[in-house]
Amino acid sequence: MKSTGQGVFDPGSNLSAQLKPTQVTIERVVLLAGLILLAVYAGYRIQEVALSRLAVQGFETAAGKVPISDNLGKSGAASQIDFSVCAATLYRPCIDSSFGV
Repeated sequence: MKSTGQGVFDPGSNLSAQLKPTQVTIERVVLLAGLILLAVYAGYRIQEVALSRLAVQGFETAAGKVPISDNLGKSGAASQIDFSVCAATLYRPCIDSSFGV
């Protein structure tokens, strides 16, 4: 068999002229799909940053509205709890056994 030296995709090949428009169409479709995916990704990243900033801003404004009590230890639920019972019965034996006392 003699080879003419022309491949399928050589410029002088008949098959090359038939496949070229199809190949260009496929390349354009893939490029368009890539650009669409890139735009969707960029949109989601922008939305993520914007919503994150709004959430932080909402948290900061909500934290500013909550009254902070200066006398939290003097009144309220924290002053009614007696921690001495727990400390004596639960923690003291554990501490003693840990340090070998």
